[in-house]
Amino acid sequence: MKNKTEQRGFLLLSVLLIAVLLVFLLIPHKSKRMTVDEPLAAAMERFDQNDSIRQVTKSRYYSSRRNKPHSYNHRSEYTYEQREPLSKPDFTKSAEERHPLIVELNEADTLDLQDLYGIGPYFARSIVKYRELLGGYVSKEQLLEVRGMTDDRYQAIVSHIVLDTHDIRKININTADYKTLRRHPYIDNHIAKTIIRLRSSGIHFSKPDDLLKISLVDVETKNRLTPYITFEDDTIHSRPNGPNA
Repeated sequence: MKNKTEQRGFLLLSVLLIAVLLVFLLIPHKSKRMTVDEPLAAAMERFDQNDSIRQVTKSRYYSSRRNKPHSYNHRSEYTYEQREPLSKPDFTKSAEERHPLIVELNEADTLDLQDLYGIGPYFARSIVKYRELLGGYVSKEQLLEVRGMTDDRYQAIVSHIVLDTHDIRKININTADYKTLRRHPYIDNHIAKTIIRLRSSGIHFSKPDDLLKISLVDVETKNRLTPYITFEDDTIHSRPNGPNA
């Protein structure tokens, strides 16, 4: 009897323990979880509210900017759009887009030459300097002999150039000294010395073809030199100054 009573009591106690365990397992501890998550949830809520405020403020700001007249910004943007970047001259422009002017090449100074499209101070000085060495230009193509002159630059200005060749400075080949001869771009050291040596030997230059007596002077060189040479006969027997080769 006693054993049956103890068995019933043990069984009842076991059921109660199992019931208590089930209660603890099935019922969540909400109060403990709230203590951990509550500050985080509150912070997230405040962040959402602040973000909403920023979005509204940003929207109102840009809306007011669109509706407000921008006199200063408009002028600033206009000035920037009108500003052109630095670039090399475009030599392919048509003649109508260039300056409608004509320059006389043998009379123009550096300022006149700078009116030509694509000619700056450097090329203007170079053109004038080479003109002085030559004694004047006798053809437009001689501009291509100027240091740094390209065919594109030449083509851009050639239609705006005219030539007056009446005042070309010439060299008397029968009397000029070595220094005068050597100064000309078409007469190098060898040609200058040969001219003086031939004159010293009694040879007189009387016509352009006599230039072919000079060694290294071919037909092309003769044709280039002829506009700058004069053959005067009044000082045939004068002995020129200069080195004798």
